[in-house]
Amino acid sequence: MLKNISLDKLKTIHSLYQTNSLSQTAKDHFVSASAISQSLSSLENQLDKQLFIKIGKKMTPTSYCEELIQIYEPFLKNMSLFLQNKKTESMDVTGELKIFVPGVAGSKILANPFSDFLKLHPKLNLALDSGSAARALKELHLNQFDFAVCGLKKIIGQHKWCMSHFLFNLNMNLYCSKDYFQKNKNLIQSKKFDQLEYISSYQDQYMLNWYFEEIHNLKFQFKSKLSVYDMNFMKKCVSNSLGIGLLAEELAQDEIKSGKIVKISQKSLTHPMFLIHQKQKDLSYTEARFREFLLDYFK
Repeated sequence: MLKNISLDKLKTIHSLYQTNSLSQTAKDHFVSASAISQSLSSLENQLDKQLFIKIGKKMTPTSYCEELIQIYEPFLKNMSLFLQNKKTESMDVTGELKIFVPGVAGSKILANPFSDFLKLHPKLNLALDSGSAARALKELHLNQFDFAVCGLKKIIGQHKWCMSHFLFNLNMNLYCSKDYFQKNKNLIQSKKFDQLEYISSYQDQYMLNWYFEEIHNLKFQFKSKLSVYDMNFMKKCVSNSLGIGLLAEELAQDEIKSGKIVKISQKSLTHPMFLIHQKQKDLSYTEARFREFLLDYFK
């Protein structure tokens, strides 16, 4: 029976075990949810055991599945280490990688994985630049960079030459200063947003498609309109009581902990970040290792 079980099916089941979601697992594997469901059914038939119980949209692992995962995970880790070591032995990761990153997310969230990759491959140099998503894609297309990390999915979708890989989500919330909240407490709690000032920083032609519909429909008095989404500028405006701003929780921890700003949204928005490279370009050994490392890091 075991000789007919493919490693791909076990890998899929492991992903499903981690996400508890058919749709998220399908997204991670770049296939349809029905394909994941078929792979699950096939493996369950082979094992003659149920691996997951579907409750609503959540896939809950059975005790048999838990035992299978406990056996599979050490194998997966050891196999990954073995393959990585053999590849490293046969070929060094050298040269220079040019990467275009978002300003604040680049320095706070990407700093650790970039540093870890350099520790593994001391002969490599990383050359970084930062700026708007539009500029990132433009310069990547002109071969000025090997990779870009970009968060505007709508812009990415307009460029068919791009190959994008999901990395992580930023959790976005509406924030204002404590003083602003106290002065406008009644308006905020009653959602009379047409009488409040909202710090806007996006390009109209690239409406951020990760806004929830309800926020699209809210009526704010727009205090400013920037051409580039600048988290540092937003934090300064919000902290100085200039109005309400949309901030990433992961990038505003200092302001949140110090009490400079307070969250006023009822639920978070998700802002996905992607690793992007040219679709038609064959990746070098170094580029491929970097992509695999980063995708594995944020898995």
